[in-house]
Amino acid sequence: MIHASGPDQGIQRNHATDFAPGQSDIIGLTTDSTLKIDAGNRAHSPPDQPVFIANNTSDGSSAQLRASIRSSIELTDVWLIDNSSRASNGVRLLNSDLTMTHSPDGSCSPEWGLGGCSRISGNFKSESNGISTVLALELIAASDGPRDAIIERTIIADNSAPSGSAELFRVHSNPDLATLTLDSVLIAGNQAWGLFHLRSDSVVNMGWSTLVGNSSPGSLGNIFFSLEGPATLNLYSSILWQPESAPQIEMFSFSDPATLALADCLVVHDADEVIDENPASINQVTDDDPMFVDAANGDYRVPLDSPAVACDNSMLGNPLDLGGYQRGVEPWAGSAPVYTAGAWSAAAADLIFSDRFE
Repeated sequence: MIHASGPDQGIQRNHATDFAPGQSDIIGLTTDSTLKIDAGNRAHSPPDQPVFIANNTSDGSSAQLRASIRSSIELTDVWLIDNSSRASNGVRLLNSDLTMTHSPDGSCSPEWGLGGCSRISGNFKSESNGISTVLALELIAASDGPRDAIIERTIIADNSAPSGSAELFRVHSNPDLATLTLDSVLIAGNQAWGLFHLRSDSVVNMGWSTLVGNSSPGSLGNIFFSLEGPATLNLYSSILWQPESAPQIEMFSFSDPATLALADCLVVHDADEVIDENPASINQVTDDDPMFVDAANGDYRVPLDSPAVACDNSMLGNPLDLGGYQRGVEPWAGSAPVYTAGAWSAAAADLIFSDRFE
């Protein structure tokens, strides 16, 4: 168990050298049992103090956290930020599980409310090369049963690679089932050829999340893609918005038999792209402007008159949004609760306004 009591706590400013050709170097921690990093325990850590895994560098290919067969990583209020290597950064799971979350009362850095305590941001590939790179998370289920990675109430932003062969997430079932679930997550400003690589019969579930303003270093990239196998993608209660000013990036690039199985209560920049994937279940998909409060300055909340305020609670996961506010709010006293697609519930300022004028 690792806790944090001050800004210098954590794994920071380490350097690893590629000491042998073809042999990986290691930064950070490797576990073959259970690794818990918890800054949400108030007996050890104040609400504004995350554990930092930050500013580590590598000459070779290295993940900051690794879990091997039949082990798990549990992260609460962890900042995995500003690390660099020639290849992989972030977390690598081989036949292992992950939970990454934000404590209910954490307030590490105000993100329009409580929030900011769980982050994967600013990690980058240090050079242009042909090495396949995973910037945030790689999940592989090769034996010993199904494996799950669950990330909730987390900011995943500004991770980058200078050229191709870089992905933000890679989920690989080989042959056991690998499932990645994202809930109340912001994915913004990342630069990679592909954001989500689904391999074999892997599953990605993304709900109550906001994906916006990501780009590719080349002329064309992909948000969700699969090159082989019957992978499954489920999207619900989310905003996927690629503004016209952002570099070109396609929403889907699936090879048969991979499928978009569920598309429910989505605000997307091109509804036709979703419809063309012919999902087995489709409901409430619009490409009307989500009306972000201040996208130019990174405020991706939405007001009460946004088309995103149209979901029900049938697929509700974490009852708190990314900022720590309760989902399912009453716009005015006695009204039916509204549920907002995206990482944040309806903007707090609108709720305060309506409360004052009941």
